[in-house]
Amino acid sequence: MGLKTSLSYPIIGLVMLSVFSTATIMYYFESSAMKENMRAANWTRAEIHHQLIGDYIGRVAKTISSSASIFKTYDRLINATAAFFDAGGFGSNADRTSLKETINRLGLWDYWDDIVIADPSGKVIVRAKSAETGDILTGWGVAEAIAGQDMVVTTLTDRGWEIRAVSPIQRSGNNLAVIVITRSLDNRFALELSRLFGCTPSFGNLNGVFASALPSDRQSAVDRDLIAQVLREKTTARKDLVGKSKITFYAPIRAVDESFCLIVEMDTSASAALVARKGREVLIFSFLMSIVISILGMVFAIRLIRPIRQLKEKAQTIAKEVADEQLEDIKGNEVVNLVHVFSRMAEAIKRHMARRQLVEIQLKRHLDNLEDQVSERTEHLERLNEQLRCEISERIDTEESLRENKERLETALDQLRRTQAAMIQSEKMASVGQLAAGVAHEINNPTGYVKSNLQTLADYQKDIGTLFKQYRECLSKVNAVLAQGGDPRTLSTPIAQVASTEEDIDIAYLMDDIPKLIQESNEGIERIRKIVIALKDFAHPGVDERQPADINECLESTLKVVWNELKYKATVTKEYDPLPIVQCHHQKLNQVFMNLLVNAAQAIETKGEIRITTKAVNGFVIVSIADTGKGIAQKDLPRIFDPFFTTKEVGKGTGLGLHIAYDIVTAHGGKIEVESTEGKGTVFTICVPHSG
Repeated sequence: MGLKTSLSYPIIGLVMLSVFSTATIMYYFESSAMKENMRAANWTRAEIHHQLIGDYIGRVAKTISSSASIFKTYDRLINATAAFFDAGGFGSNADRTSLKETINRLGLWDYWDDIVIADPSGKVIVRAKSAETGDILTGWGVAEAIAGQDMVVTTLTDRGWEIRAVSPIQRSGNNLAVIVITRSLDNRFALELSRLFGCTPSFGNLNGVFASALPSDRQSAVDRDLIAQVLREKTTARKDLVGKSKITFYAPIRAVDESFCLIVEMDTSASAALVARKGREVLIFSFLMSIVISILGMVFAIRLIRPIRQLKEKAQTIAKEVADEQLEDIKGNEVVNLVHVFSRMAEAIKRHMARRQLVEIQLKRHLDNLEDQVSERTEHLERLNEQLRCEISERIDTEESLRENKERLETALDQLRRTQAAMIQSEKMASVGQLAAGVAHEINNPTGYVKSNLQTLADYQKDIGTLFKQYRECLSKVNAVLAQGGDPRTLSTPIAQVASTEEDIDIAYLMDDIPKLIQESNEGIERIRKIVIALKDFAHPGVDERQPADINECLESTLKVVWNELKYKATVTKEYDPLPIVQCHHQKLNQVFMNLLVNAAQAIETKGEIRITTKAVNGFVIVSIADTGKGIAQKDLPRIFDPFFTTKEVGKGTGLGLHIAYDIVTAHGGKIEVESTEGKGTVFTICVPHSG
């Protein structure tokens, strides 16, 4: 049969129509989806910029606030400010050079624009970035700082909006002046944000844009109504700039205590070009696919007709064999002929099946019994199989849960160890910072008398040089007399001059005093060396492995570091027994001893005693540190080793010293105990195992 009665044409036409329709729909939805994805991506990018800029402004405010709180306690700044007022202040020719140089050294200019020192009336004494003085500071925070408060605010001044950290500068509890650190929210700040985060930000309020990284001719495109809406409803908004391939993102942003509107402009020309290019690619792909699928449809139609013909011929053969009938083709396509042949074949098979039905009825009776048995056995096996699958699934889930828990615990343990090590080192360095002034004082004393001794030796050297010069002159005259055979009595005058000079400079005293001065200088230098070694050993973070150490030597090294904290408050009594060597982290134990000794000194209000006792008992080295201070309340003793718990005044303790001491001693396999009586004193006892 030829193609005139073939199914190929309608099949090919239907396939081409389907492909064309699918391509059209695909192009539409692909373009729409890409546009929506680009819009969503631009929105997400704008939200990320908003979050980054908000975090950056928060860091700026935190940095200048912390810096103002630190700088107000800077001794050099306090002394320079006091010197200005002591010299007469504004009503005199008081020199401001020292104060200007001091604030210029304070650094971190990436985080602030200017540092200003003003008197209690707000009158500017000196600025770090300019020579302007005498003007009155305006805006929030000045009055509060003059009243003794630390503040960080966002305020409007005659220079524009700025983030301002204000703190009082005090001497002996009295307010001398205020220190003001500012960061202006201006175009320069917006350009800095543009460089940092790769966007074009602007800041506005109800009065319009006051800081922008945009050129001045494009700032007018900012929608003030949208700014008002965003600030009023505390929500975000966007605006497409028609014909410019740009969108602007409006979102509220908090700068300390003021709310502004952040406007971020983004260029969408690249995304629009990408959408157009992808649309063209989809159209081209769809056209090519329609051609390929049409060809495949033609091949499919031809291959489909062939088995239909074979099936019809097979049906004719079956009818001939079963019913002894010759089935002829009729007019129509392959499907019509196939239906005709199959209907005739079905009639023949129906007659044949009637005969077989009687046989099958008998066979079915036997099969029913067999099927019942197989069904019961199969149902039983399925129940067992389901039970086994449940058990295997539960075991797999349990093992997976245990593995995940183990990994989380290992991660948490590792993080805890790193955090604990960092916290110990941080507390150690904070302690070093607190003791720095005392250690400097201890070093300064021997340095002073070494310098004095060197000056005295220089004076002695000058006197001895004069005497030596007269010796040489006298010797020259003796040689001349001997060479010329002159009268030796002429030498009496230079000899008398030498004797007079020896008497004037007291040469015997000089020769006796010089070795003493050298010995005292060597002792002072040795004292400085020991203090530096002790401080270096204390501040070193140490190594992971334990090392052998003598606890008595550890205590002596720690006493050198904290001696200046103790000597004015207490008499230190040491009762050391000979101790075995302990395998330990001696830098960490030094930190424990330092925390306990400093706490003991701080607990003594006027003058008292600190008693340090060491001994070895039953495999443990026991260190007892007792003081005669004010003691600890009984209700506080159970919490004394808790993190962040402190009985000191606010600002004088972090609450980590005793907690870290407890962790260090426990990590060494030891224990730390405390006994205290209010009004009488406190005793801390440390027990660590030794290797002997």
